[in-house]
Amino acid sequence: YMLFVRLPLLPEVAAHVNDTYLVDKFFSDLVRSKAITEDEVEAYKFTFSRREDWTGTLHHIRQLDLRGIGDKEPLPDVITKPTLLIMGDSDPFLPLDTAYRSAEYVERITIRPMPGLGYLTHVSRAPQVNQVVGEFLRELPWRPLSPLEPAKTTSSFMDRVMGASLAAVTSTVNKMTSEGGYKRR
Repeated sequence: YMLFVRLPLLPEVAAHVNDTYLVDKFFSDLVRSKAITEDEVEAYKFTFSRREDWTGTLHHIRQLDLRGIGDKEPLPDVITKPTLLIMGDSDPFLPLDTAYRSAEYVERITIRPMPGLGYLTHVSRAPQVNQVVGEFLRELPWRPLSPLEPAKTTSSFMDRVMGASLAAVTSTVNKMTSEGGYKRR
């Protein structure tokens, strides 16, 4: 599907065929397990109700470099900041061993597998994910950012992955906060 998504316009049309079939299929397991409600699925259907609404989502996949890292390309910089990677151990697309293999690119990584969960771990187990994130943040030795640390001007693949992960966690925390399910200590 990664190659198909790179085609112009056709993936947007295909995603919109049969109305909201893709949204129903993507979230069916989460609805069945009561991790999300039908109302939340309806919100996604509304969000992706027009063909052009799929473009941003598909561009997220289109930007991935499918060539991989070859012998001639330099390896990405090792991330030196403390990093938490929360991942379901039953994801059909990203096996758990990918988390452990990514550890060679992160100097200080904590990997927390979530048993029996797949791709949308932060949605299906938001309270547990928030608890793990809270514990991780409480254990960090906090210090202000140093003005001597240069800001990165380029965005590596790992930077984009970590940014996307932060956005997902932020979204979950904001949702829990607004629903009153998360209480700050």
